[in-house]
Formats: sequence, structure tokens, C-alpha cells
Amino acid sequence: MHLVMAVFGCSVLLAITLALLVWGLRTVRELWRFGTTPWSRLVYNHGVRGCGVLTAISLCALVGYFGPETLSVPSEDRVGWTIGCAALAAIFGTPVAFGLGYWWGVAMAYFMGIARDPIAAPSRAPNKRWSGRNA
Repeated sequence: MHLVMAVFGCSVLLAITLALLVWGLRTVRELWRFGTTPWSRLVYNHGVRGCGVLTAISLCALVGYFGPETLSVPSEDRVGWTIGCAALAAIFGTPVAFGLGYWWGVAMAYFMGIARDPIAAPSRAPNKRWSGRNA
């Protein structure tokens, strides 16, 4: 019975991790584009690439520094834990930071009075090769 529960628990954790990685790759692919209009330049170039990248770097640095401190890791193991915490923050925190940068850019465009582009609306498949259709 314990073996079944252990295998089930590991399978659930693996499924959650894989789902977060797929979501992260999709988020990065969706948001990492260049703006061609004033709205999309503000949102993608300044929001995602400016605010989002700075947030991702800050998140990785803060989690890498404070992660081992919070877990009370002994000093001889601190370097490995710092690298591990920063790597996990990069894997799971970067898509969140890009999303926050996107929403920051949208808010700035709204407050500056720049109208949203109908072309820049989020799409399910911005690139035809990922949509499953060749049309």
C-alpha cells in the first residue's frame, strides 16, 4: 500500500511539474514578440522585455539568496542550495514575471490613452506550425 501511494504521489508531482513547464514555454513563446504599433511596442518591448525581464532577474536573485536562509541550510551546502533555488525560480518564475510585465505594459498603455490593437489581441496559435494546420 505504501509503494502504491509513493508511486501515485511521485506521478502527481511529475505531472504538475510537466504542466508548469509546458505552461511556461507557451507563455514565453506567446509573449516574446516584437511590437510594430505604439500599443504593442509599449506592451511587448517595454512591458515584457523591460519590466518582465527585470522582474525575472530580481526574482531569481532574491530566491537564490533568501531560499537557503529560510530553509536554514548549513553553510557547507549553501552554494548548491542557492543554485538550485535560483534555477527553480528561473524555471517557474520567469513565465510569471513575463506575464506581470505584459499586464504592466497593458496598464501603462491604458493610462497613457493608447488604444489596444485588434491585431495584438492574444491568440491561441500565433504561429501556424503550432496550430496543427498548415493553412
